[in-house]
Amino acid sequence: MKKILFQIANYSDQRQNIFDQLYSVKTKQFADIYGYEYQVYKGPCMFRNCSWQKIYYLNNLIETKQLDINDRVLFLDADTCIKDINEDYPFKSNFNYSIDNGNTHCMGIWGMKICSWTVNLIKNLMNDELYESCKNTDLWKLWSEQGAWYTLAGIPRHSWKNYFEMPNNGWHQTEDEFLKTKIKYSIDELTENVYISGPEWNTTLLDEDKDSIGDGVLQYNIVKSKKSDTKIRHFAAQQWRLDYL
Repeated sequence: MKKILFQIANYSDQRQNIFDQLYSVKTKQFADIYGYEYQVYKGPCMFRNCSWQKIYYLNNLIETKQLDINDRVLFLDADTCIKDINEDYPFKSNFNYSIDNGNTHCMGIWGMKICSWTVNLIKNLMNDELYESCKNTDLWKLWSEQGAWYTLAGIPRHSWKNYFEMPNNGWHQTEDEFLKTKIKYSIDELTENVYISGPEWNTTLLDEDKDSIGDGVLQYNIVKSKKSDTKIRHFAAQQWRLDYL
């Protein structure tokens, strides 16, 4: 079984230096411990917009046979910092991700076992017909490929109620009549193939970090966790911090 951990990092400002000299070094250490081949893509965005590049890159890994059936792939946004390297990412199902503190089904960190189901998932996420029909919706303009996952699973764009407290973690709970027609996966299929971890694996908002977040953003801290619980800190449009290294 092969394991690849990849990131997309093509900043044009000081964030690239922080990534190259600090965050990426810690991620490479994590990759070495748990047997991942570590890849960083720093080139231009080749598909739709830069948020879509992760899906395009993963599809290319499969099409070029760098990944095969039963292999594993882990993706981390470049604005993430691995805080706790004492545990590998939990691959408990075919598609694994977190509901973050901001109460989103966040596509900034995820892991996949390569199998027929995830290969088809990638094709469905990249589907041109779906893209053309949905690209001008508020959901897709806000979240690009994350909007595609929300659409396929029928997740509402936002909820002030913790998704973990909603039926089926928010799957099939959208009230958008148009997007309801685009739901691809049944609850049974999602339950069989998708595992959702808590915000410790994708920590985006913490009361303890309020000095670098601000009250306007911190109001979205719906799924509470503590800094001491954090496995991976995801800064998600916030000031990047060094106290997680």
